[in-house]
Amino acid sequence: MADTTFKVERYAVNLQFDALTRLPNRLHFIDLMEAALRAGPQELMLLFIDLDRFQRVNGALGYAAGDKLLQTVAGRLRGLLDADGIVGRVGGDEFAMLASGLPGRYLDALRWPYRIEGHELFVTASIGVAIFPGHGLHAAELLRNADLAMCRAKASGRDAMEIYAEVDPAPILERLRLENALRRALENGEFQLVYQPVAGMNGTVDGLEALLTWRHPFHGIISPRRFIPIAEETGLIVPIGAWVMDQACIQGGRWLKAGYRNACISVNVSARQFEQRDFVAQVARALQRGGFRPECLELELTESYLMCNLPDSVYRLHEIRDLGVSISIDDFGTGYSSLGYLSKLPVDTLKIDQSFLRRLLEPKGSLPVVQSIVRLAHGMHLTVVAEGVETEAELELVRILGCDKVQGHVYGPAVGSDEAGELLARHATRGVKLVTRDAGMLTGSR
Repeated sequence: MADTTFKVERYAVNLQFDALTRLPNRLHFIDLMEAALRAGPQELMLLFIDLDRFQRVNGALGYAAGDKLLQTVAGRLRGLLDADGIVGRVGGDEFAMLASGLPGRYLDALRWPYRIEGHELFVTASIGVAIFPGHGLHAAELLRNADLAMCRAKASGRDAMEIYAEVDPAPILERLRLENALRRALENGEFQLVYQPVAGMNGTVDGLEALLTWRHPFHGIISPRRFIPIAEETGLIVPIGAWVMDQACIQGGRWLKAGYRNACISVNVSARQFEQRDFVAQVARALQRGGFRPECLELELTESYLMCNLPDSVYRLHEIRDLGVSISIDDFGTGYSSLGYLSKLPVDTLKIDQSFLRRLLEPKGSLPVVQSIVRLAHGMHLTVVAEGVETEAELELVRILGCDKVQGHVYGPAVGSDEAGELLARHATRGVKLVTRDAGMLTGSR
């Protein structure tokens, strides 16, 4: 009986600590914090720490590497504590510290590179700070306010620190509501693909870009600018991206069976999706399920991600090219200083960032930059797509500059699959070409 009691007591004590990091868990941390607040009248500082994009580590290297990173972060935070400090793990990739001194040193310390399973990782954090007694008299209140400050730090671009101040909670609550709705959107069938034509400089349709729309049953169409960042941060972009890939290949397969030889589709791929270990296998399965030819599928990735992860990107891109799928760099030009690395990437197409096109006609605008990009791309036998072309003046200018293809509202907005299919059918059977919106949007001429 005595031995059993000892085991029960020992188990109860262990429930106060996180099994992975050996730090106090959330409930125990709050208890320790309350005791510290009662111990004296001194000013104390509570830091709420959330690792930025932690799920990418799990996706790219596996959960064992993610666990090792959490243990390393815990050790690093423990080493920063002063004599009276407390640190605990209060969530999946969330830590809290009761400390004193300059808060900036904690942010700096977390920026140091981590060596995890032979990989050098650079992981930043968003930190919210609440100060006792000004921002709360009790542990739970301080923790809540530090959490709110952390959310503001993350919203400001991550790798940042914010000190709590009275703020309107409405934007935070709205974001939470949007996140909850997003988690149900896929299973409720609220997503839909629309297709924007990509045309050659003669106005003929060369393919379509698949774009994701969200039609909420009560709030109507929700802009991708609102929900894509949330999907990226929460990891929901992985199943959503897989759905997009499947649906695009299914629709493309239908169009090919109907005889539309121009039924080539480009699909945007997020960084988190690309980092999944089985991503290439996912693409292969989507092509097989949809009956879609690999040479008709193009995957679009952003320049900034590819350049920041060059060795891994090159290997993965070669795997994709081995399937017969082509690669496009989206929003090209935002990382212009990295042009020297372009020759190392097995890509087929550059899509010039539309911010450059907006400034083409301005005095001292982006004309020399776009000229350089086009010359460089053509020298490497790459196709150049001018993205976001909206006016006849822009269309004429990118034609003079030597761009190969055009995409944008100058030829009309993205349309549903039925209308896109009709457009492909007219082009495939009659040689019809697109004309600009000013001359009649999505109408044809012989």
